[in-house]
Amino acid sequence: MNAILQQLVQSLARHQYTFLGFGIEVVIAAMIYLHYRRFGTGLSSRQSFGPVLPFVALTTFLVIAVVRSSFALSLGLVGALSIVRFRTPVKDPDELTYIFLSIASGIGTAAGQVVITLVIVPLILILKTLVRRAAPRASEGVFLSLDVGGVTDAEAAFAAVSAVIRANATKSSFLRYEMHDAVLHVTAEAELAGPESMPRIVGEVRSKYPQANASFYDESNLPTP
Repeated sequence: MNAILQQLVQSLARHQYTFLGFGIEVVIAAMIYLHYRRFGTGLSSRQSFGPVLPFVALTTFLVIAVVRSSFALSLGLVGALSIVRFRTPVKDPDELTYIFLSIASGIGTAAGQVVITLVIVPLILILKTLVRRAAPRASEGVFLSLDVGGVTDAEAAFAAVSAVIRANATKSSFLRYEMHDAVLHVTAEAELAGPESMPRIVGEVRSKYPQANASFYDESNLPTP
């Protein structure tokens, strides 16, 4: 029993730098995760995608730590990964950036390049933050559909609806106009300054026509086959 414990202690002592690197990688992975939570712009839910990033980094660390000292294991890893197929594509470049950064941090720390990884990863995150803050705020481009009921004068109703849309949009274009059974149907494409413009448009239209209904959707966020 003592011999087994002694061998275990000696084995742990031989891998002390690996365990130290793992602890550092935990810190780096947490840093990447917190940065994504704060500054990520991906289309996926942050609550579902964000927590995956630390495990990507730590799993990469484990793989590199295991195979780095064995050429045979490296070849076996290449053969095993060649049959892996990812069925869920990453559609947003921002998410892809964080994934590659997590993988790179795991490789760098496991390969013994702790100082470089510990310095470069925070610099990349800082640079990404500065670029994001310097970039102009993107407008909210949406399609909106309005069904205005109780209309007696279609021309006046359309003029009122179009005035409300133009007042709350930086740019707008009308795609559909139809009047049927005292209901005016209007479809437009508009670039809004922010999400708060949506309820403002609905409120202003309903103040004039209480029977109005509205729907908004962003075509860029719809799933594609």
